[in-house]
Amino acid sequence: MNVLEFLDKFTAEYEVECHQPSLSVQEVVAGRHISGVQVARPIVIRADGKNYMCVVPVYCGVDLNIVKAKLGARSVEFVDDRDTGGLFPCCQVGAESPFGTLYGLPTLMDASLENEEYIAFQGETYDKAVFMTMAEYKRLASPRIFSFGYPGN
Repeated sequence: MNVLEFLDKFTAEYEVECHQPSLSVQEVVAGRHISGVQVARPIVIRADGKNYMCVVPVYCGVDLNIVKAKLGARSVEFVDDRDTGGLFPCCQVGAESPFGTLYGLPTLMDASLENEEYIAFQGETYDKAVFMTMAEYKRLASPRIFSFGYPGN
């Protein structure tokens, strides 16, 4: 099931904007002149052999030490893009949507996103941007929310 089928299955309210693949979601958001939209990106980590999807603002990275402590894990590492192909069969590499549940992964969301009004993200390809309210995203993703992001990629 792809992300749009997933959203439709749960009667989500969302918008899709098709755009040139050369544009980033940040550029699409800027072109819409809408305030209160945060672009999110998923980053896959592995904690004690179990994969998790971490969702952070596009300009943030993931502090593995914080995630390790929160999960009570012995080891935490990033999962390389080359190793995620099997996890996201409907996606272009790097264009995954931030719904871990869609891919069988628990979702961790950085607390800095929690109070945003809207969220935008890749729609599994580089030519689709998806927009929805943060409330709708949280309803569907059921993320565990805590602070683990830091500025910088």
